[in-house]
Amino acid sequence: MGISIVVDFTRSRMLLKMSKKHNSQALEADALHFSTDIWSSCVVIVGLLAIFIGEQLSVGSIWREWLFKADAIAALFVAAIVIHVSLKMGKKAIDALLDATPASASADIQLSIEALPGVLSLQQFRIRQSGPATFVDMVLHIPRLASLEEAHAVADEAENLVRLTIPNADTVVHIEPVSMNDSSVIEKVRSAAAKKGLGAHGIRAHQVRETLYLEMHVEVPEELNIKEAHDLVTSFEQGLYSEIPDVTSIVTHIEPVGDGAALRLSESLDSAWIVKEIMAVCDETPGIIDCHNVTILGDEEKPSVSFHCRINPATSVIYAHKITAAIEANMHLRIPGLDRIVIHLEPAEGHGND
Repeated sequence: MGISIVVDFTRSRMLLKMSKKHNSQALEADALHFSTDIWSSCVVIVGLLAIFIGEQLSVGSIWREWLFKADAIAALFVAAIVIHVSLKMGKKAIDALLDATPASASADIQLSIEALPGVLSLQQFRIRQSGPATFVDMVLHIPRLASLEEAHAVADEAENLVRLTIPNADTVVHIEPVSMNDSSVIEKVRSAAAKKGLGAHGIRAHQVRETLYLEMHVEVPEELNIKEAHDLVTSFEQGLYSEIPDVTSIVTHIEPVGDGAALRLSESLDSAWIVKEIMAVCDETPGIIDCHNVTILGDEEKPSVSFHCRINPATSVIYAHKITAAIEANMHLRIPGLDRIVIHLEPAEGHGND
C-alpha cells in the first residue's frame, strides 16, 4: 500500500503540473482522482493502526472506543476534502462554459486599452476560455478620419496589451470609425468622400445667417470621362446633403487625382526654350527669388516639368500656394501642350522677415 501511495503521489504531482502548464481541466481532474486514491489509502492505514493500537488497550478504556471509530472519522474527513475540491473544480467547469473570467484581469485590460492614443472608446470586450485556449474579442471606436495604417497600429497595440496579461490569447480587434465631433463639417465631408473612393481638399464652409454653403475640390480617378466623374461627384454631393442637413448649396471643382498610372516610361528632355520660358516666368513672378534644378521629362509634344524656387522664409503657406498657382497658369499659356508642373518651394537663406 505504501508503494501505491508513492506511485499515486508521483502521478498526481506530474498531472497537476501539466494541467497548469496546458491549462487543462481534464488533467487537473485526473490529478484529483489520484489524490483521492492517496487519501483513501492513508485512511485505510490510519484505520488499521488505530484498530491495532485499540486492541492493545484494556477493555473499557475510552481511547479504545475512539480508536475503533478512527477509521470512520478519517473517512469522513477525506470525504469532506474530496467534496470541497470537487465543488471547486465544478465551479471552474461551469465558469468555462459560461465564458466567465476574473473580473480584476478583465477590468485592468479594459482600462489599459481605453487609455491607448487614438482610441475614443472601448465599445465591447469579451474573454472566454475554451480548453487551454483563451479567446478575446473587442470593438474599438476610433476617429473616422484615421488612416488604415493608424487603425492597424491601434489594433496591434490593443493586442499587445492583452498578451501582457494573457500571453497566449487569440485576440480579435474590430475597428469602428466614429465622428469625434458632430459639428466638424470638414470631418464629415472627408468621410463621405472616402466612402465613395474620392479625395476632398480645399474645403470651405460659408455660414450666411441660417444658410450653409460648401465649396471644395474633389479628386476623381483620371481615367474617367467627364460624365462618369460628374455622376460620381453628384452621388457624393447627395450623400453630403443627407450627412449635413444644414447644407443648402454644394459647389465642387472636379480634378484628376493623378495616380491612374504612377509609373510611366519617360525620357529626359534637353529643351533650351522650355527652360528659358520657365526662367522668364519665375523672373516675372513677384516673391520668387530664384529658380533652379529644372527637370523636363516625357516628350516634346507633352512634356512634364519640375523645378525648385526660393522664396522669403517668412512667406505664409497660403501666399506661397498663390505664387505657385500664378506660375503654373502663366506657364500653361506660354508653353502649349504642357502636361504636368511640379514646383518645389524652399526658403531662401539670408532673407529675413522684410
